[in-house]
Amino acid sequence: MKYSCFLTLFTMTVFSYGQDLNSLYKESMQAHRNKDYTKFVALNQEALRLHPSQPTILYNLAAGYSLIDSLKNTYISLKRLLSWNNTIEYQKDADFRNFLLSTQYIGSLDSLVEHYGKVKTVGVDYVRFNGKRHLEDLILMDSLLFVSDFYNGELIKYNTQKRELAVVKEFDLPVLALACKPNVRSIWVSTAKMSQSRKKGSPSSKPEIVEIEVLTGGIKSRIPLEDDFIAGSMVFDKGGNLYVSNSSKPEIIVIDTRANTIVQKLAFDDGFNLQGITIDLDKNMLYVSDYIKGIASIDIAKNYRVTWLKSNDFLVKGVDGLTLVRENQLIAIQNNSTPKRVIKLTIKDSEIEEVTLLDNNLDTTGEPTNGKYYEKLGYLYISNSSWPHYDKNGKAIFENWEEQKILRIKPDSLLE
Repeated sequence: MKYSCFLTLFTMTVFSYGQDLNSLYKESMQAHRNKDYTKFVALNQEALRLHPSQPTILYNLAAGYSLIDSLKNTYISLKRLLSWNNTIEYQKDADFRNFLLSTQYIGSLDSLVEHYGKVKTVGVDYVRFNGKRHLEDLILMDSLLFVSDFYNGELIKYNTQKRELAVVKEFDLPVLALACKPNVRSIWVSTAKMSQSRKKGSPSSKPEIVEIEVLTGGIKSRIPLEDDFIAGSMVFDKGGNLYVSNSSKPEIIVIDTRANTIVQKLAFDDGFNLQGITIDLDKNMLYVSDYIKGIASIDIAKNYRVTWLKSNDFLVKGVDGLTLVRENQLIAIQNNSTPKRVIKLTIKDSEIEEVTLLDNNLDTTGEPTNGKYYEKLGYLYISNSSWPHYDKNGKAIFENWEEQKILRIKPDSLLE
């Protein structure tokens, strides 16, 4: 049985759920060795209820269904798995012999593999940045484009009309997420302690969220964070509260930026690694991506009720940037998938009703990270951030770094 290709990822996530999931996995593998395939399926079904997006469990369940000759269920499980990684070679696994002997579903799966692997590029060049940079997030204010350079610890300003670049502020720690309020000439910048950046700070340096005046680069306010806090993304509500996802532990903090105080911490007990966060201001609804598990909606008005979005056909994991473009439509940057992609999600209630490929299988060795939507301009996003080009000790492999690019997906492409 070829479950080993997912074993590394599985062991990274399994223990976060405690001994129950780990025990289920071990017991299921014993059932497989004993050729008790009915029990093997039942144990993987139970494990998948604990962790609906875990690829190893999903693969094993698909194999188990094939072993008990439940071919339609094999197809359904493989369809979800191939949406996340279209290179999985299930055809070489003897456990899928029953499934492969029946040609009923093979053509459909082959078409899906081709669909998810095709090169599709609707995004066009908006800005290119020379030099050794690692861009992470962006904000556009009129003709001024602000970007965070993670590696150099800089907030950069680029004048899109004059094509001039300037460093607004240099920090002693790496910078990550950016946010701004409508009609306010400030940018909120998050810093963190991370080994990949050349900016290590001093022993007394602490992560924080800093409000920067756009024109002068002056500091207007500071909000200190816990020492291990890593802001995945930030977004404002109508009342001036700033919601910040923490990717070092599954929580969202709520900051009153009028008082510069953390007023609430929202823990995700069943989460792993929170990244992108966006808001539907009309519905008072947050959406947050968990890099391991998927996407959740958070109803602010109903005591921050969390609902994980479901999809029967598409595995929505490995999502970094997340942006609301209109009611019930999100743009998600999926950079832990094979291939990496930018997708549009159409949501109905708690279901992901449709997934549309926007930019897929991009010609880059970097990875897309974050973006912002502007009604008249479209969607701007960083297409080739340098995250893949550090060694295991966090040292930059500069020879692999690319000229950083921001792409624009025009509004009409988002309506298709």
